[in-house]
Parts: sequence; C-alpha cells; structure tokens
Amino acid sequence: MTLMETVIAIGVIAVAVPLILAASTASLTDRRNAEADTRAAWLSKDIENQIAALWATPRRYSYLPQSLTLRFPDIGTEKDPTVLIYDRDAKFVSEGSKSDLQNGVKAQAAQFLVTIYSKSQITNNLTSSTTELSRIYIQVQYPAKSPVTNRQSSEFSLVTPKQQPF
Repeated sequence: MTLMETVIAIGVIAVAVPLILAASTASLTDRRNAEADTRAAWLSKDIENQIAALWATPRRYSYLPQSLTLRFPDIGTEKDPTVLIYDRDAKFVSEGSKSDLQNGVKAQAAQFLVTIYSKSQITNNLTSSTTELSRIYIQVQYPAKSPVTNRQSSEFSLVTPKQQPF
C-alpha cells in the first residue's frame, strides 16, 4: 500500500509542477507587457507635453534632441517620421534611423522605439479667431531591439493648437 501511495503522489506532482510553472511564466509575461504598456502611455504623454512646450517658447531645456524640427503644425511625415530611442526607465537614449525602425536598435540600453509625426488639422468649425491645429501621432514600440514584426505597439494621437508663450 505504501508503494502505491508513493506512485500516486509522484504522478500528482508530475502533473501539478509543470502546470504551476506554466501559469507563473504566463503571469510574468503579462506583468512585463502591462508594465511596458503603462510606460509607453507615460512616455507618449511626456513627449506630447515637451512638443507643446517647445512650440510655445524658444528652445529651452528638453530631452528631445536639438535636431528635432518642430515647425508647427507639421513634424515629419507618416513615411518619414522622427525616430527616438528610450531606455527601460523611459529616458532618452538617442535619435534613431529608418534602419533602427525596421531591423531593431543595436544600443544596449534601448527598450522603447518612438516615432513621431504630425499633420495640420483642418476642422469645419474653426472661426477666424481660432488658431490652426496640429494632430500629433506618436507610436511607441517595444522591445526596441527586435525587428518591427516582433514588436508590440501602442499608438497615440492628439489634436492641439499652437500654445501661447508662457
């Protein structure tokens, strides 16, 4: 009887352990994806605020690169967006290229790949006292080191007028 109990216990353990390990691996992956989605939303909002502030004032301190052209209402195009690279903590690392966008980033610290472009936004209800609007498109992709087909992506857009100087 003792041998039979031992065999049954080993069988139960043999079935339960892989199931527990699979569940913990899935929850770890879900946690990482949720964390990355949250950071992507924060990063997008921060970039929106930086762009609005730079449109309103002469260039002051900004983690956005000095070479970023910020001519209201257009920044880049959909086919040729501005590409920026950020680390795991959403800190700016460097500007990116079309190659980085397609093939993945080589920089060790890279975690997020951000593309930015905007278009003039025309609406039917603008009055003569209303300023022109710009629709800013921000796409945050991760992990930045992976090719474009293996990345997760979060897309954000915002319609904003040119801000008045502070």
